[in-house]
Amino acid sequence: MKTEKKTYPLRDIPLLSELSDNSLEDLNRKIKYVRFKKGDVVILAGDESNSLIFLLEGELNVVDTNEEGEFYWLATIKSGIHFGELGLIIGQKRSATVIAVQESVVGFLPRNDALDLILNQPTVAWKLMHRMANIIEKTNAQLAIVNLSNARDRVEALLSERAETYANGMVVIENLPSQQNLAKMANTSRETVSRIISKLIKEGILEKDYRRLIVRQPNKLKGLS
Repeated sequence: MKTEKKTYPLRDIPLLSELSDNSLEDLNRKIKYVRFKKGDVVILAGDESNSLIFLLEGELNVVDTNEEGEFYWLATIKSGIHFGELGLIIGQKRSATVIAVQESVVGFLPRNDALDLILNQPTVAWKLMHRMANIIEKTNAQLAIVNLSNARDRVEALLSERAETYANGMVVIENLPSQQNLAKMANTSRETVSRIISKLIKEGILEKDYRRLIVRQPNKLKGLS
């Protein structure tokens, strides 16, 4: 971890893209930029929510821990994304740990400056509200998955949630949680998850490619069809 003294092109961050040049210059003076090495912990679950955070370079993984203390993947944060606003606004501690997947530059805007930005810049406030609405929608979708009566439906829905479509049209599931963690999320057993994934591969719906899954028949995977 190393503090950076240079400034960054904040207009590339969608949340800040409509701010004036003067406002962006002011933010650049207030943001603390830190360079993290691969594997460094950027945020630890339980930390105080004392900043709005921006990823300027690199890639981060949001992870949680299981009962054995092992990390499992929740989400990936790409360059240009902001995060941490929910805990900042409602005063909650960080709910998950964030780890650098590769060398990354992260900007931390202190809480008071972040709240001032939100309260005095309507475009920023609107974009944050839109993002929070998406978070609520995603949470409701996850609850709907848990309430599905069939284990295969739950597992397929979880896989679909993590699928990404590449520019060439290929649908891929990267950074898949362990089968044990998938089982917990799907409210079933690890053996059941293993059996369902093996069956999906046998049916030609999925194809295993090293540490990822390629969705060969997206129309037959629940949630993508």
